[in-house]
This record gives sequence, C-alpha cells and structure tokens, in this order.
Amino acid sequence: MPSATPAWTDPGALACNLSSPVEVARRRWLGHLALGATLAGAGLFLAVRPAPAVRALLGLPAFLSALGYLQARRRLCVAYALRGVRDVGRPGDVVPVTDPAARAAQRRHARALLAAAAAVGAGVGLAAAGLG
Repeated sequence: MPSATPAWTDPGALACNLSSPVEVARRRWLGHLALGATLAGAGLFLAVRPAPAVRALLGLPAFLSALGYLQARRRLCVAYALRGVRDVGRPGDVVPVTDPAARAAQRRHARALLAAAAAVGAGVGLAAAGLG
C-alpha cells in the first residue's frame, strides 16, 4: 500500500532535505526579500538610467530570489545538499545523509536548482542591460 505522505514532502526522500516548515519559510523569505530588492533596483535604474553593465547587476538579486523560491518549493536546501546533510525538524539541526544514493540525488537536484536560478538571474540581468 502506498504511503499517505507524498514523496516530495518526506524528509527521507531522495531529493528532499528540508522537513522543518521554519526552514522552508526561511528560503521563501529569501525569495521575497531578493524579489523586493530586484524590483527596487529596477525602479531605481529606470529613474537613474545607469550604464548597461550596471543594469545587468539586477541579475544578482534575481538569482537569489529564484534560489530562495526554488529551494522552498522543492524542499531542498542547496547548502545542505552539497554538505551531505538534511534537517531533522528543528531549525539548524542537521544529520548526515548516510545513503549514498540519497546523497547523490540531493547533490544532483541541488546542481539543477542552482542552474535554474542562475538562468533566471542571467535572463533578468541580460534583459535589464538590454533595456535602455
């Protein structure tokens, strides 16, 4: 009989290393904060009209925003995955991931998540640099 808990919410699942709602909320908060910084920067840049290279810097907070939202959505902390640990319910409490397949899956998903966030940041940066 299948488990009543969806695999992506199970802290022991291969590509999930966040089980604490507080840890997930922290990543979402990063997304909100960085999105606000991106929008504020865009507004400032529209008013000041800096050089394209300066406008491209909007890609940095956009990257952080995407990273925060993606980590919250996937319940995967990139730093935890790269360290080979997962949380155990209380913020900051981590244990090693002992299963090599789970550790490899988390690292693989972390790299994909970083690549997706980088693509968002690059897209925003290039778009901002191209607008004038």
